[in-house]
Amino acid sequence: MNLYPVEMKKVEIFTNRKNKAKIIDLLYSLKMLHFKKYNREIDFVDLSTPLDSAETSTARYLKLTSAINLVMEKSKIKENYETVPVNAQTYFPLIEKQIDNIKEIEKITEKSIDLDNTIKQAEELKQINVSNIDVFGDFKNFNILFASSLDAKTILSKVKAMKNTVLYSSEKSNDFIIVYPHKSQTEITNLLSTYHAKERTLSSALQLFSDANTGNIDKIIQYFTNEKSNLTKTRAKLKQEGLDFFARNKNKIFSLRALLNQQVCKKRSGLYFGQTKNTIYISGWVPEKDIKLLEAKLSTLKDIYIEFKKADQDAPVCLKHDQSVKSYDFLLGFYELPKANSIDPTAIMAFTFPILFGLMLGDIGYGLVIMAIAYIIKKKMEGAEDISKILSSCGLSSAIFGFIFAEFFGTESIFGIIKLTPYFHRIHEINTLMLMCIGVGILHVNIGYVLSAIKHYKHKNYTHMVGALAWMSLQVGLALIFLNQKYIGGFLAFLSIALIYKAESINGLIELPGLLGNILSYMRIMAVGLASAYLAILVNEQALTLMSAGTMGIVAGILLLLTGHGFNIALGILSPFIHTLRLHYVEFFTKFYEGGGEKYKPFGKK
Repeated sequence: MNLYPVEMKKVEIFTNRKNKAKIIDLLYSLKMLHFKKYNREIDFVDLSTPLDSAETSTARYLKLTSAINLVMEKSKIKENYETVPVNAQTYFPLIEKQIDNIKEIEKITEKSIDLDNTIKQAEELKQINVSNIDVFGDFKNFNILFASSLDAKTILSKVKAMKNTVLYSSEKSNDFIIVYPHKSQTEITNLLSTYHAKERTLSSALQLFSDANTGNIDKIIQYFTNEKSNLTKTRAKLKQEGLDFFARNKNKIFSLRALLNQQVCKKRSGLYFGQTKNTIYISGWVPEKDIKLLEAKLSTLKDIYIEFKKADQDAPVCLKHDQSVKSYDFLLGFYELPKANSIDPTAIMAFTFPILFGLMLGDIGYGLVIMAIAYIIKKKMEGAEDISKILSSCGLSSAIFGFIFAEFFGTESIFGIIKLTPYFHRIHEINTLMLMCIGVGILHVNIGYVLSAIKHYKHKNYTHMVGALAWMSLQVGLALIFLNQKYIGGFLAFLSIALIYKAESINGLIELPGLLGNILSYMRIMAVGLASAYLAILVNEQALTLMSAGTMGIVAGILLLLTGHGFNIALGILSPFIHTLRLHYVEFFTKFYEGGGEKYKPFGKK
């Protein structure tokens, strides 16, 4: 069981500038060194520059990646591919035309949307009996109003009574056009205001029709409909050509993207270096186990000096666990990575997390359903292996505690066939359950104090180590007082508080009441568990009541069982998961955990 991240060493490399390209290639192939960006720590050493043609490679990579993402979004092409040799200089120009075609498709799509809008506006004018837009020219003594209102009929009936007005309207539409003399402006404005008419802009609509070179509304609609049809055909042709091209050349295209990405990484890596007129300076971190190999490989270059130093707290963090534990790195990622040389609680979480989850849910049926859900996630959702494994272990734990509590979908038998015998009946033994939760809290919190003591011991911080142990002896002292061993318990408690004050000063004394709060927080195990159990029992009782009412009652009862237990299972996944995370992050981690670490990302081939 690894309690610490991988041990890291700081590396400093000085070499001749002539070696720049060679050392970048070598480091890339080794994939060991996590670069430390040079920030002009040395007065006479300036920041280095990228290798030649870095901008070209970057532009090509971004252009190709954008095209691939667009194709994958609009097709069933998947990213799985076989790596094949490809030359970026000769092959990229061949696919550049297809990339441009894909971008052209996007432009055509946007233009088609504009054409739809133009056709829609022309059809709206046709619906209100406008047959020719040429009639809406510049008038010396008249205004043209294009508007819309839910009370269009009332407005139009009043306008018809006015002299020298022309109306374009239809009973099928709320839109209308009024051509009226200037002298009627006030009357028209008041009328529109009274009936909350919304004025529209006719001139902008007429401007959209200019490409048709005709005033006839039917010909305008036909013209833009034909334009859209031609664009649709062009888009379909370009899309098919592009998709066919990508489908046929998928291996080469994805291999080219990987090659361009490699070139970008290499050529821009110089931005992490320092340099003088003749020297390159590189610094970073490497796992201690890889030091000998790294030194041996770098020593093959001429004019090179390598120095290894002890890594400080700023070193990147590399977590190394076997497969049974590794999935719980996912949960640690919700919080933050530990700092280098500090405790890594992942292996402990892999043990305690399912136990606390199972204690809360504790139902055989629910546990089996969760395991089935975890299996489906594993098979159907790519990249969800970690959450699948965590859910699977939590489901197994719930099923095990279900046997202990004798609960199967809220009953004490498996489908009424196999009678379950409770080893501990949590519903009927609430006081015992409460004491058990407090006991679990005391154990879990004190594991945190033990880890704190181990951490301080490793760093030879013996005062804080004693302080961590004093938190544990304080609990022993309080327990002795509770058991009427007042003198021994009081002395031990007083001594513990004094040691806590010495290690943590006033902050430690302020935290004394928080210890009780931390332990009592584990009562949520009882609360969440009983809520789930009672809800399951309630669903069963109501379903049985319905089933006794005949055929329709049986159908309703079955539906209630499915929906009720389905809802309870959803809550049974979400609520215990959140509360178990909280017990770890708040009650457990705060005793020893130092977060804020940067993930170890070595420069090199993916």
